[in-house]
Amino acid sequence: MNRLMTGELEVNFARDARTITPDHDLLQGIGLVAVDVDNVVTGYQDNTPYPGFRELFEGYRDAGINPVLLSNLHDSERAKIVSEAMNTPIAHKWMPRDHNDESMPSKNHPDMYQWAIDNVGMGDNGNGAVMIDDQLKNVFGAEKVPEFTQYIWTYPNGVKTDPRVFAGRTLEVPFGFGLIAVQRAHSWMSRS
Repeated sequence: MNRLMTGELEVNFARDARTITPDHDLLQGIGLVAVDVDNVVTGYQDNTPYPGFRELFEGYRDAGINPVLLSNLHDSERAKIVSEAMNTPIAHKWMPRDHNDESMPSKNHPDMYQWAIDNVGMGDNGNGAVMIDDQLKNVFGAEKVPEFTQYIWTYPNGVKTDPRVFAGRTLEVPFGFGLIAVQRAHSWMSRS
């Protein structure tokens, strides 16, 4: 297993989020799947989901897995458009948190993940939760919410269209794979 950071959060890599279908091994016993918006479901700052994501989310629902979108979107109107296009609830940065004026923090904070658990809940498939995201740094928020047992790090879609995003992800890839390799080695050595 690819244990990363603290707790029991397992980190895996998928080339494309659309390969994480409802019958995927990583979704066994999972009742909630949280998916990032930019560079995963849509292009960077785009409102239109990539082909196949609406059907994937319907498949999750049919399998008893509740989908939810989690995003660092700053634009509430865009968040509403993407949420409606996907027929899926969304938590995004700057949305109100718990009926007060304080805004939701980013995805590298546990509040957004806890919002998904509290407001969307688990489907009939199980009581674990998964985050699918193109940024490894957001594992810091997911790992602090016990229901999140899996973090699936995906290669970002559409990064070649934005040089800033492409540069950031290019630097993140070797670092992320290095962390996963160290965790695998540690796990293997601790079995001996």
